[in-house]
Amino acid sequence: MYQLAASFYPIFKQSMVGRTMAPLMGTSPLQILSRLVDAYRLCVPMNTHELSRTGASEAEWTCQVEPGALYPAIFRGVVLGTMHAQGVGAPAVQLVSAGSLGYGQRYVFSIRWDE
Repeated sequence: MYQLAASFYPIFKQSMVGRTMAPLMGTSPLQILSRLVDAYRLCVPMNTHELSRTGASEAEWTCQVEPGALYPAIFRGVVLGTMHAQGVGAPAVQLVSAGSLGYGQRYVFSIRWDE
């Protein structure tokens, strides 16, 4: 699932819409992650995604999503695939916490990158 998820953005980037949108993603890890949060909000409006900077080269991504045991692997794949396709080095993506909600799961991920 990780490898499949890592291919999502690179495949999208090759499309006509992707070739238009990719330059807007930029090459700053924080900007890429911010645009990825926006994409999640547009594509899956029933879930919530928030990004907060926690250091010079790290951020915390909090999300409330549908239940699924593979979500952390899928999320990691999407983030790493997107960063790689934008020409940025692979960040470290770690699951900080996971918890059950009445309708799904809440995850907190730490994302660290090299500047």
